[in-house]
Amino acid sequence: IQQNSLQNVDGFFASNLLLICVDALVETPIDENGQIKIFALQIKGGESNFSRKRNHLTFYFSERHYHYWNAICKNYPLLIILQDNGTEKIYWQEYNQSFITKASKNWKLDVPLSNILNKDSKETMIDTLFRFQYHNFPK
Repeated sequence: IQQNSLQNVDGFFASNLLLICVDALVETPIDENGQIKIFALQIKGGESNFSRKRNHLTFYFSERHYHYWNAICKNYPLLIILQDNGTEKIYWQEYNQSFITKASKNWKLDVPLSNILNKDSKETMIDTLFRFQYHNFPK
């Protein structure tokens, strides 16, 4: 009975609400002020999702995704994560208007080849996430 109920819930969201979604919402641990930060991840694997240039990967996305991700960014920082199956490296880039340009048919985000997701990128990524201006809600 529980499995059937879970399938019904999953089916409801899949067919009625979620047309586009991010792959993950990640919460930081509670800080000394009793606060957490939440950020979104959009994860893409395989070379069909981007093209390799000399110094960066170009990730192309639709108008629909552009508007959806802009809406997400009103509340949470969003990181685009690209996995290059050929090199097995994972790259990341903050999604914000400073890095996005209009292409002929869609939108694009250039991800520097220096933005490799590894232990050395931890501090840069944390700085990026904590620069985000979260909305302050009344207590």
